[in-house]
Amino acid sequence: MSKPPDTAVILHLYYTELWEEIREYLNNLDRFDLYVSVTDKADKSVLARITQAFPQARIVKVENRGRDVAPFMRIFADISSRYEYVCKIHSKKSTHYSGGTRWRQRLYDELLGSKARVAEIKQAFAADESLGLVGPAGFAYTANDHALPLYQDILVYLASGIGLNLTSFCYSFFAGSMFWFRAAALAPLLRLGITQDMFEEEKGQTDATLAHVLERFFPLAALAGGYRAIDTGEFSPLPEEPANAASNGTPPPDHGAMDAAIELFQKGLLSDAYNAFSAIPAGSPDHPTALAYLGLVALAARFFDDAEVLFGNAIAQSPDPAAMREFIGRQCLELGHTEKAEHHLGAAIAAQPKRLSAHLALCEALRRQHRQEEALQSLRTAFGAKHPDIQACCAELARDLGDLETEYAICREQARSAELQGRALELMAWRDDTRAADLLKEARRFAASHYPAPKAALPLGRRKRLRIGFVIGELASDTARSRLEPLLLRLDPKRFDTVVFVKSARLDERSYTSETAHRMHLIADYWQVLIQLDPDSAAKVIRESQTDILVNLEGYACPSTLEALVKRAAPIQINWSAPPLTCALANVDYIVGDPSIAADGQQEPANNEPNLLLAWPYAAYDLPEIRQTLPQRGQANAPFTFGCLVPIHFMSPQTLSAWRDILEKNPGTRLLLNTGGSGAAARRHAERKLADDGIAPERLCWVSATDGPGYYEGWRQIHLGLCPLTGDSSYIALLGARMGVPSVAGSGTTPWGAIPALTLQRLGLEAFVAPSAENYVELATRWAGQRDKLNTLRETLGERVMQSPLTDTQGFAEAFGAALEAIWLKKGGSLENRA
Repeated sequence: MSKPPDTAVILHLYYTELWEEIREYLNNLDRFDLYVSVTDKADKSVLARITQAFPQARIVKVENRGRDVAPFMRIFADISSRYEYVCKIHSKKSTHYSGGTRWRQRLYDELLGSKARVAEIKQAFAADESLGLVGPAGFAYTANDHALPLYQDILVYLASGIGLNLTSFCYSFFAGSMFWFRAAALAPLLRLGITQDMFEEEKGQTDATLAHVLERFFPLAALAGGYRAIDTGEFSPLPEEPANAASNGTPPPDHGAMDAAIELFQKGLLSDAYNAFSAIPAGSPDHPTALAYLGLVALAARFFDDAEVLFGNAIAQSPDPAAMREFIGRQCLELGHTEKAEHHLGAAIAAQPKRLSAHLALCEALRRQHRQEEALQSLRTAFGAKHPDIQACCAELARDLGDLETEYAICREQARSAELQGRALELMAWRDDTRAADLLKEARRFAASHYPAPKAALPLGRRKRLRIGFVIGELASDTARSRLEPLLLRLDPKRFDTVVFVKSARLDERSYTSETAHRMHLIADYWQVLIQLDPDSAAKVIRESQTDILVNLEGYACPSTLEALVKRAAPIQINWSAPPLTCALANVDYIVGDPSIAADGQQEPANNEPNLLLAWPYAAYDLPEIRQTLPQRGQANAPFTFGCLVPIHFMSPQTLSAWRDILEKNPGTRLLLNTGGSGAAARRHAERKLADDGIAPERLCWVSATDGPGYYEGWRQIHLGLCPLTGDSSYIALLGARMGVPSVAGSGTTPWGAIPALTLQRLGLEAFVAPSAENYVELATRWAGQRDKLNTLRETLGERVMQSPLTDTQGFAEAFGAALEAIWLKKGGSLENRA
């Protein structure tokens, strides 16, 4: 019996009239299996000729969607384990492009143009196990081109699904989507679970479809598996006049030169970048993008007239002028030229009024020019007030304007979707505690309307060690540092093992490459990424991990995690938000509570879930990075400075009004605030709001801190901290106390708002807790007049923090572990070898 072929060809034959041309190329292969996908409308006489020429050919009928890529994904999923090498081709016509015939024939020539060429490609695979893809010379284009905004987010998302952290787009893909590949190199594609119904219906699109995305994604899939890609330019050259077609004289693009030029530009080497972009030959598909970059170089060098001429040439030569205008507009925005960005983005929108990505970029350009009202009106005029893709942007614009009623209305509209329910409720509760009780009741109504009935309980078994699963989003977050990391380090390994399920609401480099993330990778027993999974699939993964108790650390930040809890992913499920706020789901067995708020096992009036109380504060904080000598306080003659390092965009009107009153009552004092990650827009809003009430901008000072040294530098300037009247600012208040700076806090009107006051009380700082907003202003004023007393307190405050249960992470972990074992036994489980 002869050995089966090690090679397959996957051919999508939409244009059946091209069969005879393709057959001539296939004759250059010796032993291979042929898979041909066709639509239901395929000419039956052509199908007969296929089986006549290749009797073993497998013909697969497919729906006409996803071009050549959807059929390829279907066939490859079925045959990936049977072959070493695969050649992917299709009957390309490119009816929107006059050079389509020559384009196709050149592709075929490079991949299958002769028996010698086929032999060279297979020999290259055999000689180099790291070789994953071989594409046609002249068709490797840079991914970082004018169309990148259309693809960037989905490429990052797909990359995360195969374990690849995509932060740079300076790589090349094979335009035309024809190439040879080692079957193992593209195996990661199959983990994405892409099916034909995910592809758009065929409407003659020339860009921005899932098929176009995957065309750019194939080399990333190979990279994820440790494979590399080359093109056929490394083999013997084809004849000047290929046997199967005549040359059109267009030089192939040098894709490496384009990538190198972009890198020079990004490094700020303008002269070198100008020379490199100028070397991209006219007629190359990369040439319009090179012209655009030449314009950006001129713009960066402040040759404005030259820049506009080059931009005009790039747009005129681009096959998609609107996409090119958007690319130029976005790049101008990156360089800080907001008016030019507005001009080009506006022109892109004029050409394609529903070009959403250009609208969103234009909104950012308008925001930077203090024109949020125009941005908000522009979005709503183009898409309507309820278009789901603009809700988040509209909410941000409303927040910039201080229009909380609009923001609330948008969030309520979002909350009608089950996926956005929790996020909206969290935002609203943060911004206005006085309405939180009503909002929590809304949560119950939303949950009853949108979430399915609970699944049956999973069995509890006999365990020697309980397996505790933690669902976490951003690994660089305060939640990771203050809750997850201390537990991973200190839960008794003889009694527990741990599995971390990462399900982020954002995909960015900081979430996965931070020092915190690296530490937790080392100390957790198991890791599982849920980012690309829907709630059903995520619940299945968690169940298969045999997790006994699942702790959701994300609260409302990842609503799809709440849906996974509905599916009953673990026998016992706990939601750990900040204070005990309901998620209104029957399948959540407990929420982590605080002994100062409710008694053990009791429920809040609006909650479904009993509180899991630890006879301990609901969290303990590890502060290793500031267990150093306390910094010197400011000079005695420095103006008295109030301060808050919670990012300014979290501040409610109630809080800003109270701070205005504090400054009015204390002439000569200053207020230090933190822009956080919100930049100038939030700063302008706060300054405008306080200026309207008579507070001059000169009385404000600013830091931009999101972590680490920025926080500590900010505290060095503060004499008395001010906790916001709404929201949980306990962690930042604790950091301030560790730095020797006490804070004034209100008692809060909900459990969420009460946490900062409880934190101060546990530090023995009851004298800094105000029972109401009016008392808050009076209390801050009183302490501002007792500078000597504050200085005395600072001498011991840092050590008081370190002696508090709030920083006793070992005690907290022991209490938490004991509580988990107790509810396991209470639910009917058992523990081996326990007294």
